[in-house]
Amino acid sequence: LAVIEKSGLFLLPLDAERNWFRYHHLFGDFLQRRLREAAPETQRTLHAQASEWYWHAGMHTDAIEHALRAGNAERAAHLLELRCQDMTYAGKFQLVRKYAAQVPEHILQRSPRIMLTMAWLLTRNLRFEETQALLNAVRAHIHAMRHGQAADAGELHELEYLLRHREMVLAAAQDDAAEVEQQCQHLID
Repeated sequence: LAVIEKSGLFLLPLDAERNWFRYHHLFGDFLQRRLREAAPETQRTLHAQASEWYWHAGMHTDAIEHALRAGNAERAAHLLELRCQDMTYAGKFQLVRKYAAQVPEHILQRSPRIMLTMAWLLTRNLRFEETQALLNAVRAHIHAMRHGQAADAGELHELEYLLRHREMVLAAAQDDAAEVEQQCQHLID
């Protein structure tokens, strides 16, 4: 790697210790295009493998990105479902929105945390009707979970808490002080 880098052969270091490298972006784009043209199935397989590797290395956004590039919307939604709350709390609403926009609606409907994150974003953008539709979908999902055989009590409790929080945020955005107070009391309880 040192010889390749020193020779200027399209390899760039990503850290001072020279443990991580990447191709020059133009060369990387060229190689990606050649792979896509010559072996599209191999490209999808490599993206799927990269998604697995990145996830296990703790590089979650890269894992989601590669799942999407692999054409595996189910996996991307599953990974996003696991991380969207952390991404939200870190202020990465737009990244969640970007990834969610690439997942088909019927898959998102099985992802309550993503819908709750999107509801929060829509509320912030004063899109109250769309927010309410998402909250209703989450409420229906929770109802189905509660009456299903594999419902996990901890999971249900967490989703109900997040739903109440989003309902409180929506009520606050709509200047409904009585509803905010009621939701806050439920959350405190």
